[in-house]
Amino acid sequence: MTTANPPYRLALLDLDGTLTDSAPGILSSIRHAYGALGIQVPTDETLQSFVGPPLAETFARHGVPADRVPEAVAASTPRGACWRTPSTRVSWSA
Repeated sequence: MTTANPPYRLALLDLDGTLTDSAPGILSSIRHAYGALGIQVPTDETLQSFVGPPLAETFARHGVPADRVPEAVAASTPRGACWRTPSTRVSWSA
């Protein structure tokens, strides 16, 4: 049965780990930020800790001087980072 006026006109999706694996894009952006600041990129294990918590707090805990944290956050955001790479995978399983 087709409905001329569907009951919903808008669907909101949580794309931060629920339906997609956003970690590859986030980690790419974090690596980019460290490189942009000229600071050694942490180990892959440490980079995993960036997925979830606020970036400013995590940068401050992992080698970015407090006065450069805003610069690191800016370098890791969509305008300044690698979000343009197709690294997010969609999960179709329930």
